[in-house]
Amino acid sequence: MAENSLTRKLNKVLASHDDLFSTSNGGIVSALHGLSAIFETGNKRNDKHERQRLRNDIEIRSINVNLRFLDAFSAVQTKLQEVEEKVAYMGKCCKDMTSRLKKAQHETAELIEKTSNLQQDKDKLRIRREILKAFLQRYQLQPEEQAALSGDQPLDDSFFTAFERVKVIHSECTRLLRTNQQQAGLDIMDEMTTLQERAYERLYAWTRGACRGLTTQAVDRTQLLAQAFQALQHRQVLYRYAVSEYTTTRRQAVSRAFLDALTRGGPGGIPKPIDLESHDPLLYISGILGWLHQTAASERDLLCRVITKAMDVDPLHTNRSSGSDLAIKNELLTETNPPERPPTPHTLMDAIMEGTSRPLQTRWEQVVSSNLSVVSCYKIASTLELYQSFFKNIIGHNAQLTDVLSHLYRDTMETFYKSLGQFGNDLKQNVEIPPTDLYPPRTVDHTLEMLHNILETKAVVTFDSSKTNAHVQQILKGTLEPLLQSCLLSAANLGPADMATFMLNCVNRIHTFLDTFEDTGNSVHYYEVFGGREGYQEDDLLCLQDSLEEVFTDERCEMLAAQAEVYEETLVTEQAHFFITHSGLKQVLHHFQQWRNEGDSHSPMSNNPGLSVEKISAAVQEFDQFLTNENFQLLRQCDLLHSARCRDRIRVRAFEIFCNTVEEFGESCNDSKNKYPPDLFRWKRHELEQILV
Repeated sequence: MAENSLTRKLNKVLASHDDLFSTSNGGIVSALHGLSAIFETGNKRNDKHERQRLRNDIEIRSINVNLRFLDAFSAVQTKLQEVEEKVAYMGKCCKDMTSRLKKAQHETAELIEKTSNLQQDKDKLRIRREILKAFLQRYQLQPEEQAALSGDQPLDDSFFTAFERVKVIHSECTRLLRTNQQQAGLDIMDEMTTLQERAYERLYAWTRGACRGLTTQAVDRTQLLAQAFQALQHRQVLYRYAVSEYTTTRRQAVSRAFLDALTRGGPGGIPKPIDLESHDPLLYISGILGWLHQTAASERDLLCRVITKAMDVDPLHTNRSSGSDLAIKNELLTETNPPERPPTPHTLMDAIMEGTSRPLQTRWEQVVSSNLSVVSCYKIASTLELYQSFFKNIIGHNAQLTDVLSHLYRDTMETFYKSLGQFGNDLKQNVEIPPTDLYPPRTVDHTLEMLHNILETKAVVTFDSSKTNAHVQQILKGTLEPLLQSCLLSAANLGPADMATFMLNCVNRIHTFLDTFEDTGNSVHYYEVFGGREGYQEDDLLCLQDSLEEVFTDERCEMLAAQAEVYEETLVTEQAHFFITHSGLKQVLHHFQQWRNEGDSHSPMSNNPGLSVEKISAAVQEFDQFLTNENFQLLRQCDLLHSARCRDRIRVRAFEIFCNTVEEFGESCNDSKNKYPPDLFRWKRHELEQILV
């Protein structure tokens, strides 16, 4: 028991020791550390005297600490006494001020009331001033706006800003008429009406002056003109007179520039005058039409920037078939009689470009009066047709320049067909003698080259597939038929084989030429060249290509094929006769045909003197030598054929006829009723084909 009691005490001491030195009892730990420092000074021992001395040291230190606290609190007490005295003085001052304020408030109560009333009146006046200021800003012009509307300064963007402001104020006055301020609304409306009319008069005068200043193609002030026309649109009479002035000025400028381009050229002679190219008709007409197209496009762009903004329409999407465009244009050209109907962009473009029609027609007459070739005449017609389609999109279908181009195109095509007919007559009259090699004469190559240039121009320039078929048919008829007739006249004095060879070479040359235009790859070329042009799509080009292919694969090609078949049949017959002659069987086959034609089936073939065993044996020996030669020459005329395919086809067909004839003869020789010795003719059909073919 005693041992257990001692154990518990030790554990309790140890537990208390742990609690003392835990982190929660930091003060005890710090005190013990301090005592340890005092106790260890001088390596003193822990005995009674040392502990007594330690106690005295601790008490002395405690007294010193308390003395320092007393000194510190004495200073604090002094400061607090000073603060207390100041607070008491401030309280006294506050009481004094409170009494003085009460006295002043009692004395100034009436003044404060008057000041408050005056402040309220001031606020009311300020509100009225803001209302009046807002009213004036809404219903009156600013000084700078009045100055802009007056004629004291040049017309610029500030004029249009002030002009729009006048119209806004005039429309806002209608609100005043619905309130109790009707008189003010009427007065302001009358004032704005007067200002507006003066502004319209000044704007119209400025617009006419600006339009009259547009005498050159280097046009400026387009933005101000566009704003002016848009503003004048609300006064239709003034607007139409201004538009008439614009079209008249631009027509004179374009006409003068066109004549200068024809006769004088550009500044310093660059570019050169177009009339200098009159020696080349195609280049001359193309230069004139190119200048007109470029000018028309520039005028259309200028018209879009200046006038059509006021119309709120797109000149490219107006009604092209409007029958009233010509009447409107005639009214525009007469200033004393303003039109009643609004002009359209196409009408304005027609009036602007009207002055170029007469010089263009005069130059065309000069070109056509010269001795034009067939190709040049057709290229000029195609160029006129192409630019006619361009001008239809720019100035309209019913424009005078478009009608002139259409008329020139029709007349040029008539001249072309007359020249083509004369060319065909010359072909039939000036017949060439076939060369010794039986190749096509130079007239064939010359005619096909001319036809190639014509058809190439048609494929590249023309995009109206409905007209292409008829035109190409007529062109082919006017060239190929006279050409074939000329070839027949050339071969009239030749033998059958020579004539067939010569005509086959000519027909094959023509057929090969037509085949080149059936190449579907040409459509890709057409689209690369003209696919980006305005108004033409890839579908239109493919439609044109299909139309051309339809033309070149019709009855005309079939006619050529039929003629070639007739001439091939002639050469096949001649070639088969050539084989029979050189095979050694000519005489016996001749007697064999006579025997068959006589129809004497009761008489054996061996009884015929010309078909005796001796003669047949001799002929068979020559035939054997012919087969062992392995050099089966062709007819001279077949060797002169251009087409290797045609030569092979004739040779095969001739061998087939020869084999058929020899096979019939061999079967008759081996027939027992004809009383020939066995194996007189031992060649079979398949053996002959292996050797010959």
